[in-house]
Amino acid sequence: MIIKIYLVKTTITQRLLDTELQNEEALLPKNFRCLKSWPSFSAAPYLSNITHESYRRAFSRARFEALPSALLHGKFLRIPVHERLCPCSSNMVESVIHVLLFCEFYREERSHLILPLLSRFSPLKSYLEFRPEVLRKFLLEDSQSSVTYAVAKFCFLAIRKRK
Repeated sequence: MIIKIYLVKTTITQRLLDTELQNEEALLPKNFRCLKSWPSFSAAPYLSNITHESYRRAFSRARFEALPSALLHGKFLRIPVHERLCPCSSNMVESVIHVLLFCEFYREERSHLILPLLSRFSPLKSYLEFRPEVLRKFLLEDSQSSVTYAVAKFCFLAIRKRK
């Protein structure tokens, strides 16, 4: 059993590394692409820092834009993106940004876990209106373990509430 868990964890870690490497390569100009000469990358810190497996999985889903949402569900049903609206009646597409920052369904969880992390962004209203991508990047970049843990917990609670 322990060996199977180790093999699964190793496989997932390798796939995440491969995905990160592919994303980095895609950003390079074509004449600089050379996968074989790149140094190997280490796994994202949250994979070992977040010990609660459900939180880690929820954080990964947010980073990969795979939270249960109208956006993800509509992708498989081939619904146009502009029609993948959140059921919270906000007339917004239910994306990860919407779930993390705007959705009324998760207001209570957000006020306890996400809003305290955003205190450094002043004025917050301006960021929410004009630069939500900056906030999304900050919340999901995994540079501070305390931020990562709080966001992972929020994502876990949001997934549980969404079901």
